Amino acid sequence: MTDSRSTHPTAPAVEFLDVRRIAFAEGPPLVLTPWELSEVDRLWSGTRAGNPAVFDGPLVAVTGIDRSVPGVLLAHWARLSYRHRALRVLRAAADVPGSVFVTVLLPTERGVVVGRGSATTAAPGRWTLP
Repeated sequence: MTDSRSTHPTAPAVEFLDVRRIAFAEGPPLVLTPWELSEVDRLWSGTRAGNPAVFDGPLVAVTGIDRSVPGVLLAHWARLSYRHRALRVLRAAADVPGSVFVTVLLPTERGVVVGRGSATTAAPGRWTLP
């Protein structure tokens, strides 16, 4: 199965891992160069100027994945704040830690609850589970 929008036509759209347990290990904070620190702050100031309601809240970033134990996926993570998403424009994609998002199904008598991102979120209008 391939994603027709992919730049890699042979890359699968979804990869299923044979994992029976997921473990998380907190690691040290991300190391940024003085230039990166300055640029993150500069870009954050620009973001705040365009949207004063934006919040520099906590973020969990994946800094590595270890699958050396069969059936176990060990995710290494570090604490960041939302402003560090600016690294996506400062570093090559492979050098930017991914964000961890948690989604759950919220069942009701008539189905499940779905939410839509407001105009002040990183993904305005995106439909998502809560």
